[in-house]
Amino acid sequence: MNIGFGTFFNKAIIFGVVAAVINAILFFVGNNANGGLMQVLRPGQTEAEPLSLIFVIALSIIPCIGAGLLYFLLQRTGRASLIFTIIAIALFIFFFFSAQGAAQSTLTNWVLQIMHLVVGIAAVEAIAQSIRS
Repeated sequence: MNIGFGTFFNKAIIFGVVAAVINAILFFVGNNANGGLMQVLRPGQTEAEPLSLIFVIALSIIPCIGAGLLYFLLQRTGRASLIFTIIAIALFIFFFFSAQGAAQSTLTNWVLQIMHLVVGIAAVEAIAQSIRS
C-alpha cells in the first residue's frame, strides 16, 4: 500500500516543529549553562562561531522533511522499511559522531548530541506515524 506524499509531509512538518521547539529549549539551556553562546566549528572554518538559533531550528525541521521524502520515494521498492532503517541508522551514526568534532566544549558536545537524538527520534516517529495512519 502506497501512502500519499501529503501524509508524510504533514507528519514530517509536525514532528520537525516539535523537534525544533525541544532543540530551541536545549539551545537556551545550553547557552545559559555555558555562560554565553555555545561555540561550534563549522566544516571548512578554522575558527569557532556561536551556534545560532536559526541554524538549530532549520536543522531540526529539514531532516524530518527529508526523512518523509525518502520514505515516500522508497515505497516503490517493496522493502521501504528495511532500506529506510539502514539509511537512518547510518546517517544518525555519522551525524551523531560528527557533532563531537564541531563542539568547542564538553557542555556544547552534550547539548549537540542530545539535539541530534531529538531530531533522529522525531524523523523516525514521523515516518512511523505516517505508516500507521
